[in-house]
Amino acid sequence: MSEPLIIRPIDTTRAEVKNTICSLIDNSFASSQSFSSQRASACLLANSLGWGIFRKQQLYGAIFCEHVAPRVIYIPLLVVWPLYFRQGIGSALFFFLLKRFPTCQFYGDVAQHNIAAMRLYTRQFNCQVLSTWGNTASGQMTTLWHPPRITADKYKRLVLNT
Repeated sequence: MSEPLIIRPIDTTRAEVKNTICSLIDNSFASSQSFSSQRASACLLANSLGWGIFRKQQLYGAIFCEHVAPRVIYIPLLVVWPLYFRQGIGSALFFFLLKRFPTCQFYGDVAQHNIAAMRLYTRQFNCQVLSTWGNTASGQMTTLWHPPRITADKYKRLVLNT
């Protein structure tokens, strides 16, 4: 029987973890000419929270987020090892954030040529397109928005019983 997938926090202050994440970023975006792995590596800074999805000790994918305002979260990076594309890893990580922060709005940028990611966010999670930016030479990006799932008052009633 296969070990279950587990989502747990990522400690990017440890050098070996940081190297694993950088390798994951480089491999996942190897075919993307418009994507800079240096830009993605910026999410490894101290102000980002990160979670990885693991089986045993092997990392399958990661998601990072930043609180940019009260109840507003920016997702600078959601990345999956290419070997595990289209196996629900990205969905599981995004759904994890939605459950963890149910009263928050989410923003994120997706390369327009990344059709699988665009479908995931717009169809499965009902994200809305806010804007498209960039140019054809450097690659166009789309900013997506996901509204809060429940209001803060409803959250307090459900979780805190107030």
